[in-house]
Amino acid sequence: MNKYAMVFILSETREDDLEKILKVILENNEEILESVIVQLWIGFFGPRDIYRELKLQYLDENTAVFAVHSMRLDVSGLDFLKHLVALEIEEKMFIDKKIISEIDMRRFLESINEGKYPRVIMDETFRSRYNLPQTLPEYEIRVTGIALVE
Repeated sequence: MNKYAMVFILSETREDDLEKILKVILENNEEILESVIVQLWIGFFGPRDIYRELKLQYLDENTAVFAVHSMRLDVSGLDFLKHLVALEIEEKMFIDKKIISEIDMRRFLESINEGKYPRVIMDETFRSRYNLPQTLPEYEIRVTGIALVE
């Protein structure tokens, strides 16, 4: 278990916990968003024009993705929302941050809760800060958990 007192973790979420997280995100209160932790899994694929040795990288004990390397990164909810460009609400269906509705955000949180680990697209500032590749085919970011620190 993380060092945080988690209200909402992966697939063991009660409906009221999910509602609490949803409310915090929709209110967009910067002070409260600082107490939200978003856990990201970043998988690196490398350039497509060179030899790459892909291996199974595990998101959890039941889910694996082929990648050259992977890492986990915990960021605050405020940073996550500030740098978010688009999020995956269904497999291979992304929606721009500017038009996300409450229903879309609920679907996104539920997919995290169900262990589907939706992908997100982050802006250039975020990618530069963490020295991530600038082209999307070279990496992917999945949300593996979200927690409200109380």
